[in-house]
Amino acid sequence: MMSVTPGYAPATDARREAHKLEALGRLAGGVAHDFNNLLTAVRLYCDLLLAGLGPDHALWRHAEEIRLASDRGAALIQQLLAFERKQVAEPKVLALNPVLTGIQSMLTRLIGEHINLSVRCSPKLGNVKADPFQIEQLAVNLALNARDAMPQGGSLVIRTIELHVDAKQARRRPPLRPGHYVTIEITDSGSGMDAKTRSHLFEPFFTTKANGRGHGLGLATANEIVTHLGGAIWVDSHIGKGTRVRVLLPRVQAKLAIELPRARREAAPRGSETLLLVEDDSAVRDSVSGVLRQCGYDVLTASSGKDALRVSRRRPAPIHLLLVDVVMPGMSGLELVTRIRQSRPQMRVLCISGYGKQINVGPIGVALLPKPLSAIPLAWKVRELLDAEEPGIGGAAVVLPDAQTAATASKNHNRRKTC
Repeated sequence: MMSVTPGYAPATDARREAHKLEALGRLAGGVAHDFNNLLTAVRLYCDLLLAGLGPDHALWRHAEEIRLASDRGAALIQQLLAFERKQVAEPKVLALNPVLTGIQSMLTRLIGEHINLSVRCSPKLGNVKADPFQIEQLAVNLALNARDAMPQGGSLVIRTIELHVDAKQARRRPPLRPGHYVTIEITDSGSGMDAKTRSHLFEPFFTTKANGRGHGLGLATANEIVTHLGGAIWVDSHIGKGTRVRVLLPRVQAKLAIELPRARREAAPRGSETLLLVEDDSAVRDSVSGVLRQCGYDVLTASSGKDALRVSRRRPAPIHLLLVDVVMPGMSGLELVTRIRQSRPQMRVLCISGYGKQINVGPIGVALLPKPLSAIPLAWKVRELLDAEEPGIGGAAVVLPDAQTAATASKNHNRRKTC
């Protein structure tokens, strides 16, 4: 699963490890906002480009590769946030088979043509409760580790099975409990690992790759996600005999969540309402407004909270939806929501945020769309809020920074802008 070139010496000082984790937390919170702004602009402009080119255009594949690269950048940020438990997770009852087959083509591109990828799904498989993005992230992390163990090529088999864990097995692998599990099994023909390497697999910053080839967070993040879902990861590997990884997730009896219709996944809805977009980053502001105008909306723009209040005062006609970044210099997005609703109480509100540190502030009645944004989910969320019978529908339990956190982040953001 991993190459065996030593690149890490396990630290014996617990305080040193604690400092590393604290530094990682600061890195995750500080970098996520700015980096997700960059990725939002890349994604949305790429979505506009793909919509204009069409799949038969000679440059379509190049634009798709740009989109794929932005997705990998987003996954890296999610690894940082997931490890610190700061990402926005939306667990729901789902079937694993469609999730894995849905990313098979992406995995093929990621691991390269020198590796033969096979996805084998059990036709009789129970459901799990998880965030589908987290399942995709798990598969990508494990596939990339398998790829690195096969630099000269090989085979990678991903399959789904059900597994019953009895009391004896559970005692050998705490904190796993006896019961029925839905399992993702990933087997590679790579170089394998010795017992010492296996014992450190899930430690943050641990990597056997050469310097500059790995950050040591992929497996740590995978283990964090699976443990949080009540499951476990089993690894069997030996030098020269490849690696088998089993991801065990508790099977649930609940029914599947309602799947979005194909039209919702593949086409953006249109509208003619007036929207007010407030975003201090010009690239994000221009790309978001470009997508929404292409959908038919009349989009007003502002670069700050004060600017947004001026736009609102000068326009007597209705503004149907406020789309606002949470972290901005000067006035935070949450402060703007409070002030602008004094004069426009029926205005729908959609907050966008690339900032990681989050708590529940549902009573203010807004919805959240985390960065980096994509065109079709953005368009559908806007349409959903505009069609709601009451303001705030669809966002009753939103996860956002509290006012103090957002204000502090805005001050730091402003300080970086003026340096």
